[in-house]
Amino acid sequence: MRRLYPDLAARAEAEGMAYRDFLALLIAEEVAHRAQTRIQRCVRRARFPFLKTIDEYDFTFQTGLRLSLLGSALSPEFVTQGHGLI
Repeated sequence: MRRLYPDLAARAEAEGMAYRDFLALLIAEEVAHRAQTRIQRCVRRARFPFLKTIDEYDFTFQTGLRLSLLGSALSPEFVTQGHGLI
């Protein structure tokens, strides 16, 4: 929060933001920052040889895997419910 406070306080003052709204914004930014750093930590700990999104994946290289087969596995609910692919 310390790193966000000066910029957000200046913004809140310039926009005439209520204290409650400023505090909600500050907390929301902190929560988002913590979530992002947690993801980065998990990725580093996993020691992936390289990072690739599904959009970058070359389905022509791996002919046995088709995007249509992944279906619901690409939805956010799949991950949040803790399902596995294997």
